Amino acid sequence: IDLLAYVPHLKSDELQGMSTGESSKIIRERVIAARNIQLKRQNKLNYELNNQEIIDYCVIEQKGLDLLKHASERFGLSARSYYRLIKVSRTLADIEDKEFITEVHIAQSMQYRVAL
Repeated sequence: IDLLAYVPHLKSDELQGMSTGESSKIIRERVIAARNIQLKRQNKLNYELNNQEIIDYCVIEQKGLDLLKHASERFGLSARSYYRLIKVSRTLADIEDKEFITEVHIAQSMQYRVAL
């Protein structure tokens, strides 16, 4: 998957008392469910989609399209980066079992891009 994320180093005293968050088992189940959604919808995983399939399967709500357009213009995204961002957004929507890509999914996928 096309994700790049910076994770800061934490000192041991910063780790004390931190929430453990979701269990790996729960996260694994959500990922498997998202993969199944993708396979059912398009017979392949999101990262395998070509540009035409992205247009066909990655429906973006208007606010998401507006944010994507703004990001593309502001950061001068290449076509490859633009479509990668959409595929990551589609995956985030699938993890949430959402039919459409929203502004939140676009924004979240942008946060995973170090190049921006």
